[in-house]
Amino acid sequence: MRNRKKRILTAIVLVFCLLLTLPLAPAGVVQAVNLENDCFLTVKNPDQMEDLKNAKVLIDLYQVATAVPDGVYDTYGYEAAKDFAALAEDLSQAQSLDNEGWQKLAQKAAALVFEDTEREIAPAAGGIAAGEKSPGLPCGLYLVIARGEGLTDYARQNADGKWVTQAYSATQVYSYLPELVSLPSTARDLTGELDEEGNRQPVFTSDGAWEYDITAVLKPSWEPRFAPVEIVKRLLRYEDSQPASFVFRVDVYKSEQERELVDSDVLTFTFEGPGEKRLVLSDRIPVGTYVEVTEVYSGASYTPQGPVTQGTVVSLEGAEFSFVNDYDGAGNSGGAIVNRFTYENGGWSWEQKKDNLEE
Repeated sequence: MRNRKKRILTAIVLVFCLLLTLPLAPAGVVQAVNLENDCFLTVKNPDQMEDLKNAKVLIDLYQVATAVPDGVYDTYGYEAAKDFAALAEDLSQAQSLDNEGWQKLAQKAAALVFEDTEREIAPAAGGIAAGEKSPGLPCGLYLVIARGEGLTDYARQNADGKWVTQAYSATQVYSYLPELVSLPSTARDLTGELDEEGNRQPVFTSDGAWEYDITAVLKPSWEPRFAPVEIVKRLLRYEDSQPASFVFRVDVYKSEQERELVDSDVLTFTFEGPGEKRLVLSDRIPVGTYVEVTEVYSGASYTPQGPVTQGTVVSLEGAEFSFVNDYDGAGNSGGAIVNRFTYENGGWSWEQKKDNLEE
């Protein structure tokens, strides 16, 4: 009697497990994937990032693989396109890829597009404005490349060795990682959101109704664009008993109205004769900020020949500040030293220089 109860219980468990493997019947009829259909893809920037509209982002879509039907399940696999034949082995294991695996595959595909300059791979659809729908595309796997309009040198490898592409607004540099999108998909909207473990929404799914008109949201990173700021110092006459030093404070504000300090530094020029010296601050001053340069020390015997404080909004071309001093005949002495501290190998080193122009 006891054995009979066990057999009945086992049968119930088996039936229950079998039911779990069967798809639930939807209210309407769910059609199997049709790989003869055309697919459409709209790739857009996040709606809340208004400045991105000024970057004029274009989308290129490269077909990495064609879709091939699965003989058993309502899904499909991939067959590498001719230009991406080197990825055939990776694509054969696509169903088992996790988030990191998809990103690595996207990087491999991007490398094939960007590294071999002698072999140009043409996109299946190119130059589509971000937010606009693509023309009809065959079912398959597509590499999504976002780039700024009019740029020819838009791809580079970042500090981590990953390929990124760039677009520019007047004040920002936007960087995009290449993405892979599978068409069709069971998700109408691919938001690119991260889950609690930091994984992106999957680009390939195998349950639910198939969608052939997909929207994907880009997730760019960004940083300010920088412009060169040059300080020009000219000394008309020189009293030759000792070097003449001049000290400037450079203050960078968010804007002329918003006096929020972004950066500040003190710079020194040292002369051992009359003439002109120039110091360029590059890759440091963000475009659109308000820069104020003040000559805080004019030497013991040298008089400024104009305003000691100058300010301007930094344009994309940069900005120049010019200061002139002349010997006043007072014969007073004075000087300045630049202390430079460097941290390396777990400790600080210190050296003194006569000014910021000295190597």
